Amino acid sequence: MQQHRHSALEEQLAHLRALSAAPAEWSPSRPTEKVLDIARSLAESGWHDDIPTPSLIGTSDGGVHVKWLRGSRHVSAFIFPDGSIEYLAVENGHPVSENGRLSELLNWLMG
Repeated sequence: MQQHRHSALEEQLAHLRALSAAPAEWSPSRPTEKVLDIARSLAESGWHDDIPTPSLIGTSDGGVHVKWLRGSRHVSAFIFPDGSIEYLAVENGHPVSENGRLSELLNWLMG
């Protein structure tokens, strides 16, 4: 399971590295290595129990959206180009929390 997660994460990071540094207006932009390192760290921090492997999605400003999904719940970490991070927990399409530590939000996801 760990090897599968590692391979999936590496594929997603490679995809983000291959993005254009100057994309079309609303297309994702290539993140810096600093942002990719933060994304890797957040993704790996959830590698325990039954927490699903997150999706890593590039943003138009060069950030990364890290998203864990389970049923009607999802937890998102938005990593901005300056390295700052904001979290969001959503259930049935409605925000539940915009605060908290990632470990607490992932525990909620699995609850």
